[in-house]
Amino acid sequence: MNTRVLSIAAALILAGGFSLPATAAFLPTHGKVVPTPPGVNCSGVKIASKRNNIAIGIAVINCDNGLAYIYRRPALPVPLPLFGGAISEQGNDIDINGDVVGTVTLPTGTLPAEWPASAPPFVLPNPGNGIAQGINLLGTDIVGSAFLPTGLLQCVEYFPAPGFISSGGAEGLLTDVNRSAIAVGQVNSLAAEAPLPGGPCAVIPKIAIVAPASIALAVNDASVAVGDVTLSPGCGGLGVDMGYFFKLPAGTFSPIGLLPGDCASSGEDNDNVGDIVGFSGTSPAARQAILYNGPLTDLNTVATIPVKPWLVLNDASGVDDNREIIATGLNKKGFRRAYELW
Repeated sequence: MNTRVLSIAAALILAGGFSLPATAAFLPTHGKVVPTPPGVNCSGVKIASKRNNIAIGIAVINCDNGLAYIYRRPALPVPLPLFGGAISEQGNDIDINGDVVGTVTLPTGTLPAEWPASAPPFVLPNPGNGIAQGINLLGTDIVGSAFLPTGLLQCVEYFPAPGFISSGGAEGLLTDVNRSAIAVGQVNSLAAEAPLPGGPCAVIPKIAIVAPASIALAVNDASVAVGDVTLSPGCGGLGVDMGYFFKLPAGTFSPIGLLPGDCASSGEDNDNVGDIVGFSGTSPAARQAILYNGPLTDLNTVATIPVKPWLVLNDASGVDDNREIIATGLNKKGFRRAYELW
């Protein structure tokens, strides 16, 4: 394992990071392959649910056939409709009502789109080619990125107040937003936040001092952001990365750690009850899906799921408030599939 990763992580942990407010120890006890079309590679993206013990989460899945799907077990996945002459689509996030945001690709470019659960899909008001990346749990804010006429990528709010958000002349993007209208993302290759409406998109100083590159990938309703910092090149093409969580606006940087033998990790999503999901690995082709809620767990080896329907789980990219996890892995025939754990 990279000694620099170990030494920095140890120093950060000893400095005393913010603690996640986990409601109870949790490991999933069920695992199921999402029944997307056979022979098509697919990836899990996000999952959302109303917070109670009855509701079942709604997940969004992207497949190499150019379609995105919504899925709520035990029903079959339903493809999102292609519209407006689009040749492909991608879902990036979903709210508790099943509204999906993402992109549609047309011959003229890529545009941000929304697929409401109870209305026809539409292209979001936008300043040009761009991506709708995040929607909060209630669907009251949508964020992402788009290009200025100069070609510079910029932070964008798509709803409810469409427009660019200043990042001080630097490149910027937004990845997620919470119910308090606090958005997160990246500015000038550093983790950033933006209060909405209006912003600005600004670097988070206490993350920026940790490493020369970083990103915030998700933020929950307690304004705990998760993402990763890049400490140095290496690690089989991943970069020597460390997943983290950080309480906005000025908390303590807290690393989630690495699985034994690994040199990179990332926190890709978090819920409101103390769970973070992501990956740990040694290269893009050698990653394991992880769950962090105090201890760091390799979801491939969790003993509470006795019969595992996957060959390997490479990444866990979504978790909801009922602690349902959406992940991506390989089945025993070598196809990339989406999996749900709960």
